[in-house]
Amino acid sequence: IYVFYNPLTYDILYVGKSKDIGKRLYSYWSLGYGKSYDKLQQIMKKDACICVKVIPCEDNYLVEDKIIKKYRPKYNIRHEL
Repeated sequence: IYVFYNPLTYDILYVGKSKDIGKRLYSYWSLGYGKSYDKLQQIMKKDACICVKVIPCEDNYLVEDKIIKKYRPKYNIRHEL
């Protein structure tokens, strides 16, 4: 699980998950990544920081969903409560 957050307010901007966090983050900084790249540009304009938490694979979806429902990050798709 990785979280982009605003270091001044600690607001969570985006929550994601990946089996290979290095590849995922590299792809965000690669040119022409499409909609995800555009989203990242908006997040980075806010001088976001990133936090990475290693969680067993079977729990990733549950933890990500719980964080999204609790904090409602601006750049995640809204989930039904």
